[in-house]
Amino acid sequence: MKWLILIICAFSFNGNRTDTAMLYWEQLTKKQQKAMLDSPDLNKDILQFYYQKIEASDNERTFLLLDTLTSKEINENELSLKFHLFNRICKSSDGALSEMIGMYCRNMILNHAEYVLHYLEQNNEFHLMYSNFLGYEFVLNEDIYVDSTELHFDYFKNRITLDKATVPNKFINKFCDDIQLRMNFLIEKNNSGGKLIKISD
Repeated sequence: MKWLILIICAFSFNGNRTDTAMLYWEQLTKKQQKAMLDSPDLNKDILQFYYQKIEASDNERTFLLLDTLTSKEINENELSLKFHLFNRICKSSDGALSEMIGMYCRNMILNHAEYVLHYLEQNNEFHLMYSNFLGYEFVLNEDIYVDSTELHFDYFKNRITLDKATVPNKFINKFCDDIQLRMNFLIEKNNSGGKLIKISD
């Protein structure tokens, strides 16, 4: 009985230690969310954007915010908030800002592959949104940055295949296929003499 109690306590401790590390913002309790928002270490622009005191737009402040939200150097306990806010920008972006979002989708996935891909697997709206942004991004990159293969789709596909950890292969294949379909559509549109269409088209 004593050993059973010790085992239960050990699991309880581990659960508390990592209770926000792999959860998404909407899965956190109000208390956990408030603790994160009240942290003195939280970037002020992140806090202001969360409370809608500033808006995402096609400007330097927004691009710096996007760099922060998608950085590899994110404290794992802040990842849920930053991913949540990044998705808010993805969902609301239009015009010139929407044409830049694909680069940040790429960074977010490569920097936090398992966390992001699990979310996309469970959320079809964002799965399609990311594949749309990424298709546009890779068509531009492979045209402009011919020699920078790390910016190309094949590099991205190989990376997430290796970094996906517990994400099912079936979803990875589906996600990559959707990106490729978007790329093919844009390339065909461009080759037919049409202007490279915007993300929302």
